[in-house]
Amino acid sequence: MSSIKYSLHPRPNPIAAALFTLRDLDADAMVLHGPSGCNFRALRLLEIDGVKVFTTSLSDYDVIMGGSSKLLQVLKVLEEQFTFQLVGVVGTCCSSIIGEDVEQIIEHSNYPFKVLAVNVPAYQSGNVIGVLRVVEKAAQMGLISYEELERQKRIMREALQLERLRGIGAPGYLPTAEGHSPQTAAKAIIKVLKKGERVAVILNTKKELTYLYADILIAVNEAAEKLSRQDLVVNIANIDCEWGLPKVRRDASIISRELAERGIIIHHVTGCLDDYPASGRRAAELLMNEYHDISLAVVVGIPHAVPIEQRFKAVGIANGNRTIARLLSLGFFQAVNEPEVHMKVLGKKAIIPSQVGNALRRLLRSAG
Repeated sequence: MSSIKYSLHPRPNPIAAALFTLRDLDADAMVLHGPSGCNFRALRLLEIDGVKVFTTSLSDYDVIMGGSSKLLQVLKVLEEQFTFQLVGVVGTCCSSIIGEDVEQIIEHSNYPFKVLAVNVPAYQSGNVIGVLRVVEKAAQMGLISYEELERQKRIMREALQLERLRGIGAPGYLPTAEGHSPQTAAKAIIKVLKKGERVAVILNTKKELTYLYADILIAVNEAAEKLSRQDLVVNIANIDCEWGLPKVRRDASIISRELAERGIIIHHVTGCLDDYPASGRRAAELLMNEYHDISLAVVVGIPHAVPIEQRFKAVGIANGNRTIARLLSLGFFQAVNEPEVHMKVLGKKAIIPSQVGNALRRLLRSAG
């Protein structure tokens, strides 16, 4: 097993990454140039998020004879039946293997909408290639600045490195684990607060997933207030609204505003919603340099990006049983799975309840 240099467990694919990056650029519609079942789940999720999705439904005949005419036919339907501003076209494994270049196919076409076309075969190494190809083309089209492009490149490099070193992008096979229950984590948080000890809540999350994860930060603060321990909690969050793709900036603005309306004070802002590798490092540095008296750190979203588990007792709250196993192997005191976060936050424009947040509230109610 030690000689294996690649992951033996499933990993996110770059086609889905490209699709969601197009969504973050406010694409109205997307066309996948491939078989109708290709990335079916990702496309259905995008529909929940309000994006119109289409496929060229490449068949075995098209694989042999070529399917470029079908792509042009689909784009013609979009022109005649819809009013779009920006359409994304994504080439797949299938179109790549038969040598069809979606960028070249539409190169000389003229549509009433902008078309951002990229070739993204899923067998490319790492899902970040899907993001990079979209943002590179977006910069060429003037949809984002070249400064933002360079920022996205830096984030993707750091994210790839982070996943390989501390995440689930490591080579070989990583097992899964159930982890701890939300109730167990809630009890640990309340126990520390009741003892009059300090708690740090680190919201180090990614894009729209913050609509759920922010509820945990709120619930910890609610618990502290009910126990008259408000001064014991320090809130650290990556909710800067200044950078990122359009949807990411909007989401950060919505979440920041709602936290303020609920009376939550963010003591330290570590970065933007898409920059979890850098914001995680900043959060760790803050704790190590300024908060030596923290008894429990509640790290929410992408906990493995916050390397504090060797210095502080840390509860990691994330999504996915394989990520939970990784957090436990790193040395987190507890690791809690918030299931189906991606599904729950699609289309949301306000913070929604979390399992850990609900567990905290139930414990406080039962205690009177």
